[in-house]
Amino acid sequence: MKWTDEEAQHLERMWFAPGSTVSAIARDMGRTLNSVRRKARDLDLPKRVVEADAVRKHKSSVREIVREGYDNGRTIREIVRNLADAGHQMTKNAVTGLAYRMGLKNGKGQKYLPYGNPQPKNTPQPEAHTRMCQWVKRIDPDHPPKVEYCHRKAGEGGVWCDQHREIVYVKREEMPKWLRKLASG
Repeated sequence: MKWTDEEAQHLERMWFAPGSTVSAIARDMGRTLNSVRRKARDLDLPKRVVEADAVRKHKSSVREIVREGYDNGRTIREIVRNLADAGHQMTKNAVTGLAYRMGLKNGKGQKYLPYGNPQPKNTPQPEAHTRMCQWVKRIDPDHPPKVEYCHRKAGEGGVWCDQHREIVYVKREEMPKWLRKLASG
């Protein structure tokens, strides 16, 4: 998509505006980030330099929130929520990685933050559940797709009920010659 003269002038005005970022300019103009960067280079606009103090301030405030959340025993999800409230968008993995690099340890000396409340170790285990047949009967192409399974009791040591096992497994003697050759490898 070609740039009009008005768009190029608008880009120049926004480029020199204090506090505007390249991504904000691209979003405002409805262009991609790379498109804006290429046009700025074509117009010989100077490189944008972010002040080092602003970057350090951002990093130190994120670190403070992570450290405070860790010291108060919050979960990663709660820390991510606190960061979002302060205007910092970070994923759970990013927070975990930052905590690891900061050397934060939980009470057991492990270098990660807890994801949630751990279950007590001496809780009774649930009874072994019966395996159900995993034969797919129908798939509805919704978003996300809904899958309907057979749900009869699965045979011993398998994932299909006896009826579907007969469909899937064919005795070697009953196989056509080409399939026996293929099955033998």
